[in-house]
Amino acid sequence: MLPLFDMMMQAQNGAAMDAISKQFNLAQEQATKAMAALMPAFSAGLKRSTSNPYDFMGLMQAVASGNYGKYFEDMSKAFTPQGISDGNNILAQLFGSKDVSRAVAEQAAKVTGIGQEIYKQMLPVMADTLMGGLFKQTTGQMGAPVNPFVRAPASRPSSAPRPSPASSTIRSRRRCS
Repeated sequence: MLPLFDMMMQAQNGAAMDAISKQFNLAQEQATKAMAALMPAFSAGLKRSTSNPYDFMGLMQAVASGNYGKYFEDMSKAFTPQGISDGNNILAQLFGSKDVSRAVAEQAAKVTGIGQEIYKQMLPVMADTLMGGLFKQTTGQMGAPVNPFVRAPASRPSSAPRPSPASSTIRSRRRCS
């Protein structure tokens, strides 16, 4: 499974950062910081939800419904009143209360210097998008990310040299003679 931040980077065909920065009037670097600052809270919320069978079932039903896939594919849908409502429902499942969501926004604002009000608006959008990403991953609709800046590792030579096909043939003939 992809780390949550990497999953968010794949949202909207890799244009998630653009969508976030435009919607909340942030520079690309600020949008990246904002998303990164929220990932530990989402990760903790997911872990908390999986530890309680009732919460886990509710979360899995939300993911399995497929209703959140549209937010992962087109984040502009997450900015609509319906998207915000769906996101707030997921936040309630992940964090348990609005107080926790507010505390997450406050903490992220302290860490990044980006306003708490922006985080309050961003949280439901991110919740929708992450649930859509989880749906895509669990149904095999999302491939592994490709990073153009990382080259595939070169094959390592083994410690013992491998004989060439020609030398193998010569040894075989010697044995037969």
